[in-house]
Parts: sequence; structure tokens; C-alpha cells
Amino acid sequence: MVRLLRRRTMRTVYGILLLVEVIFLSDTFTSVLERAVSNGGNALDVALLLVYRSPQMIDFALPLALMLGVYFAVTAARDDNELIICAGAGVRWTRIPVYALWVGFLGFVASLLLSGFLIPMSVFAMRLTMHELQARYVIEQLTEPGPSNAIRQFEGRTVIATPSQDPTAERGNIFVFNPDADGNWRVSQADDWTVVGLESGQGYQVRMEGFRDYSGGPGSVQEIPEPQTGSGPALNFSRVNVGTATFDFQVSELVDAADVARRSQERLLYQIGLGLPLALGGEVAAEPSRRFGEMLARALLCPIAALIAVAGASWAGTRSGRYLALPVAAVTVLVADILGRAALGDAAALGAQGFWLSAAGVFALGLAIPLGYILVRGEVMIAPSRDRG
Repeated sequence: MVRLLRRRTMRTVYGILLLVEVIFLSDTFTSVLERAVSNGGNALDVALLLVYRSPQMIDFALPLALMLGVYFAVTAARDDNELIICAGAGVRWTRIPVYALWVGFLGFVASLLLSGFLIPMSVFAMRLTMHELQARYVIEQLTEPGPSNAIRQFEGRTVIATPSQDPTAERGNIFVFNPDADGNWRVSQADDWTVVGLESGQGYQVRMEGFRDYSGGPGSVQEIPEPQTGSGPALNFSRVNVGTATFDFQVSELVDAADVARRSQERLLYQIGLGLPLALGGEVAAEPSRRFGEMLARALLCPIAALIAVAGASWAGTRSGRYLALPVAAVTVLVADILGRAALGDAAALGAQGFWLSAAGVFALGLAIPLGYILVRGEVMIAPSRDRG
């Protein structure tokens, strides 16, 4: 009986997860493509970002997929009289809910692995990949020859590049405005510019043609006496004009270093729960967090959803249940997901003892309701449907 149900269950679960994943990736493809292309990404970068996003929807759909897999496996085996044959061979009907609990336990482990490790690592990797794309795009814009037309902000500096009207210019005009906190400012302009890598491989060099540099402060425009005309408005700032100027710079001066510290959604399971041995490395949390409560609630929903599937399959043998069992079971799983995550998320504020008591109570209640119905139905669940009331 277990082998019979396992094949049908896994086929349905894999099919549903694949279908949900395809729909999710199709829906997010446009936004991912837009982010990648706007930062100079290629097809490989888009594919990599989609791979990083895929685990999130699998974890969301896993309890519902388990419920549907067990439900269709039990109802199909019953309608094909296979459960009756197994019962005639001495296999008790109680093997069905026990099998469902085993499926739910595997889903529990898979959910914790997904939400506690794979998803945080994928979110972390996606953030670093986007930072790398942005840094690479900035360097490509600087080093690739040809006219440039862009506005960028670098460490408080505003850089504006525009194509030149001179056909002999390699890139065009550039304007750099660099304000200081005390009100002073510096403006640099050039008629053309080019960037080359240093021979040492450590950084780059920018060469500016027709370079002008202006610097001043809050009083740069003021009334100053002039011998010829008496007094009038005049500009009071320093100015430098040179034919050619070269400057060395590092990539770190243009692009901030990637922040490798894990953020809230990037922290692993043992960093947001009650903590595992320090040998695992990293920071270990002493108390459960809200995210840990929500994560545990979804994982605990997997065995509950599997039992809801068995209860729904039992109800489907009746005349009313033929049409209502599946939608009611699906809605029940979705409602249980919302309520369970809210309850255990709030319970994280109760401390370790209060949290685990709440988790045990929620899990026991979730198991007791479908299990009670299954025990009442008993052996009737294996009989083929004949429109019984």
C-alpha cells in the first residue's frame, strides 16, 4: 500500500511544484530582466537571478502540494479498488494516515531546509550578484570607447557625461560637481576624456583633454570693489585651466564595497532560532525571532496538510464530499498557513518557553482535528465511492 501511494503522491507533488514554479518565474521574469538589463546584464545573469528566486515559491507551495498529492493518491487508489485489494491482503487502513504523517515529516524537513538555509543563501547571493552587476556596468561604461551619455552619483559627487559635437573626440564632455559639508564646492569640466587600466593592474587612469577646475565657497559670488567701475558683482573663486590632466583612481572609489553582513532575510536557521552548537559557526541567537516562528509554522503545516488530505479523501466518498472535499481541504490548508504563521510569529515575543509551548499547542490542535475525523470514518475510507450519504 505504501509503495502504491508513494508513486502517485510524488508524481502529483513534483508536478504541482513544477507548475507553480513555472508560473512564478514567468510572472517575475519581466522585473528580473528589467533589473539585469538596466545594469548591463546578459542572458546568463538573468538566468542566474531567476535560479536565486525559485526556492521562495517552492517553500510557499509545499504544504498545498503535499495535501493535493496525498489526496489524489488516496482517492485514485480507492476508486481503482486497489485499497480494497490491500485490505483483503491483511493491510490495515491505519497505514494510510501513518503514511500521510511520514510524507508530512519529509515535507517538514524539506521546508526547514528551504526556508532556513536555501532561501536565505539565495537571497544573499542575489543581492551580491546585483551589486556585482552594478559595479561591472559602471566599469564598462568608463572603459568602453565611444560617446557617453549618463548621470551618476559617486560618493557624493555628481558626474554628467554628454556626447561632444567634435567628431574627433573619443567620448565627449564631462562635468563633475563635488560639494563639501562646510559649503565649499569644486567643479571640474573637460572637453574629452578616456580611461585606461594601469599596467600594474591596480586601478585605472582617466585622461582629460581641455580640463578646467573651479573651487569656491559660500561667498564665491559677492560685491567686491573694482577700480574702473566702482563696485559691482563679481566671481571670487580659484580656477585652473590645463590642456591635459591625468588622474589615477580605484574601483572602490566609484563603487561601494559589497556589504557581506547578512541582513534580516539572509540569516540562516540557527541564527534566528534558539541556536545550535557553536561549532556550526556564525552568530547564534539565544531567543526565537518572529521569522523563526513563521518558518516553523509553515514547516509544521506539512504533516497537518497531509492529514487534512486523508480526511478530505475520506469525505470525498460521500455524495456531498465528492464536490466539496477538495476545495474545502485546499482552503483549510491556506487558512491554517495564515493563522499558524501569525500565531507562532507573535509567540516569539513570549520567550523560549512560551514560544515552544505555543508551537506544541498549535501543532497538536492542527493534528487533532483531521485525525479525529479520520478515526471516526475508520475503514470506510478504503471503500470505493458509490454515492453514499
